[in-house]
Amino acid sequence: MRKRIRCLCLAISLCLTATWGLAQIIRNKAADAPQTTPLKPDSSRPTEVLSRVEPEYPPEVLRVGLRGVVKCQLIVNEKGIVYEAKALVGHPWMRLPALHAVVQWKFKPLLVDGAPKPFIVVVTVSFNR
Repeated sequence: MRKRIRCLCLAISLCLTATWGLAQIIRNKAADAPQTTPLKPDSSRPTEVLSRVEPEYPPEVLRVGLRGVVKCQLIVNEKGIVYEAKALVGHPWMRLPALHAVVQWKFKPLLVDGAPKPFIVVVTVSFNR
């Protein structure tokens, strides 16, 4: 009986891992799509995070004491709201929580010649509990 329960738990864990690993891109349904092609800011036009939401730790990550980072590419609209987030690098268990957190971040709008422009930025979310 115990062996069956362990096998069932392992199967559920593997399914959850596979499902989380598939979630590579999240769109913020509350954000407007960028009106023009997003720019890639350089050092002359740095981006500034105005508000940041920390990720919720998945139970599996806490249970095994897993640590690491997830790198996410964000598309930010003219208002400084994250429109889309894509996980580039990171453990599959950490990707979805990181994406759910970064789509809630707010940025200072990027001004080019006095007009706000959408931009692309890569951010790192740490899991270090």
